[in-house]
Amino acid sequence: MSATSHPTIPRIVAAAALARTNRILPGLLASSLLLWMTGNTYADVTLPSIFSEHAVIQKADKVPVWGHAAANERVTVTLDQAKATTTAGADGKWSVSLNLASEGQGPFTLIVEGANKLVIGDVVIGEVWVCSGQSNMCVGLDDAVGGKEEIEHCDNKFLRQFTPDRGIYSFTPVENLPGRWLVAAKDTGWAYTAVGYFYGKKLQNELKVPVGLIKTCWGGTPSEAWTSTEAMDSVPELKQGKEKSITDYLNFQDYLTQRKAFAEKYQRQARPLPSNLDTYVSPNASTDGWKKITLPNSFSDIDLPNSGAVWLRKKITLLDREVNQSSWSALGNFCDNVTLFWNGHKVGGKDIDGEDEGFEIPKELTDNKDVTIAVRITCSGQEMGIHQGIFRFCAGNAQLKGEWLAKVEYEFPSLDDPVKAAAPKLPTFPQYKVSNVATTVFNGMIHPFIPYRIAGAIWYQGEWNAPRAYQYRTALPLLIQDWRHHWGQGDFPFYICQLPGFNMITQNPDESDWAELREAQSYTTQVVPNTGLAVLIDVGEAGNIHPRHKKEAGDRLALVALAQTYGQKVAHEGPTYDSMVVEGGKIRLHFKHTDGGLVAKTLTATYIPNTAHMEVTLPLVRNSPQSELEGFAICGDDRKWFWANAKIEGSDVVVWSEKVTKPMAVRYAWSTDPITNLYNGAGLPAGTFRTDSFPYTTVKNHY
Repeated sequence: MSATSHPTIPRIVAAAALARTNRILPGLLASSLLLWMTGNTYADVTLPSIFSEHAVIQKADKVPVWGHAAANERVTVTLDQAKATTTAGADGKWSVSLNLASEGQGPFTLIVEGANKLVIGDVVIGEVWVCSGQSNMCVGLDDAVGGKEEIEHCDNKFLRQFTPDRGIYSFTPVENLPGRWLVAAKDTGWAYTAVGYFYGKKLQNELKVPVGLIKTCWGGTPSEAWTSTEAMDSVPELKQGKEKSITDYLNFQDYLTQRKAFAEKYQRQARPLPSNLDTYVSPNASTDGWKKITLPNSFSDIDLPNSGAVWLRKKITLLDREVNQSSWSALGNFCDNVTLFWNGHKVGGKDIDGEDEGFEIPKELTDNKDVTIAVRITCSGQEMGIHQGIFRFCAGNAQLKGEWLAKVEYEFPSLDDPVKAAAPKLPTFPQYKVSNVATTVFNGMIHPFIPYRIAGAIWYQGEWNAPRAYQYRTALPLLIQDWRHHWGQGDFPFYICQLPGFNMITQNPDESDWAELREAQSYTTQVVPNTGLAVLIDVGEAGNIHPRHKKEAGDRLALVALAQTYGQKVAHEGPTYDSMVVEGGKIRLHFKHTDGGLVAKTLTATYIPNTAHMEVTLPLVRNSPQSELEGFAICGDDRKWFWANAKIEGSDVVVWSEKVTKPMAVRYAWSTDPITNLYNGAGLPAGTFRTDSFPYTTVKNHY
């Protein structure tokens, strides 16, 4: 059964809510969303949302403008001195091309005339960049270090962002993604992608032209979800993975349907909320009779029922900066459904979906630092519990892992063995999220913008692909080529954020899928033309998958663009490994892009594992405490790695260890969260690299 014919999957699926890092703008109802995308007749001339007030249009000689009208309707498009006329086809689609190469910046008025007349004001001409990827691209400016201060002084009429009202995923290509252009200002800054904002701000300041950002990102998505069906089908192993991801998703949808029917048949549906609700959710309610437990956990492992309804409570304290600010709570993976209460107020509920999704906490509920979280979990089968999602089990900046209180509201009778055996079983490979299914995010979040003229794209993604890092050497180049093919604008620039450090610092040299992913990103820039890399190895956070130093990411991407796209003579690459030679018991590495000389940046005695908790610091335990440089490992022909000493000699680094008398290879920053301090004179860091060609540890892992 195909995805589009499956009874539980509509042609278009609009996300009911996005993570806090990709919050929804108010003002658009689901009905109007579907009207934009599924209407079959067009009485009036219409434009996709990307052509709307405050738009930034690329300065170029061939700029497409398109939309719908009545069949065979005559349509004229005017922007300042540029003008073009066409006739809509039998399907109502029309498109023109404007020559804007000699136009000024504006602002201008875009006029589209057919049976009706559209007047789009405050349109400027400049440089347009797509900002895409996972949640680290979605992270808002107010969540970045210094972001709130930036918003307070944000007033730039020539920096603008197209901001979707909702994220969309689809099994078929979508024509329009509803949204609006926002001019950078104090009241709009929160909606900006932080990486994109700092990228665009630096470009705008340097180029003195309008800069437009198209924000199209989705947390927790693999690159395959951002790649078209045609491209995925062109690589046999990815085609197989695409088909499996669809099958796994459809099987999970069938399981949900069967599970619901099972609950109804045996009268095990979730009951309404109890009449004495306050005794469960009020911050002042007595907790006598509540049991201390540890989460995340299966309830069977902590002596709680496997079916019925269980209440959970936990007290947390907000940081000062979180008070009177909207927040976010993620509860990992649960059972049939979950309902969340925040200081006695119902925030929302979710039916079974198995997803690591969360709840938006409105700022009117965060007026008190002391918070009591109450959660009701219900389950019809035999699998009750809360299981941590991939990265998130939190409320704001408070991690929820640890001690909770629990109380049973009701428990369903045990099932007879024959009934239990007949109960629906979770598929072996459940695909919980349709946004993780190949092609669905491309269809909903990229296709609507094609062929809008762009200068290029910036990309922050890869965390989700790390377990399959070797395959990313195929998947990422394929995605870039795929986008370029569909846009039809040649090899436009595509600049990549290399994954920063994450997780706890490694005590011993070891293999790392994140290091392999970083190498795959670097490899992509070597084999795909007009690409570049922003190294972020020094701005990661051990305790935060969303490191908050987004200015460094945006600025470093901008340096790449200024150098490679706009021809400015600026340093844009950190020290890059070039060659090696063995000198007795040492290895000499030669570097390019030293720009003023190699530098060993001073390492601090402590570090902050999560900048959301600036008050928490940990001692920095160096691996090579007597060495000028940190982050180097060395091995002999036995391939046993040891931390190495390293020192700078001109444009070279000499590496050695007393434990390796006949060295063979060197690695740098080869761990998930390495300690590093090699920079060039321009202040840019060296990225992950290795001199060996030992097999990838992820080579057998496939989508």
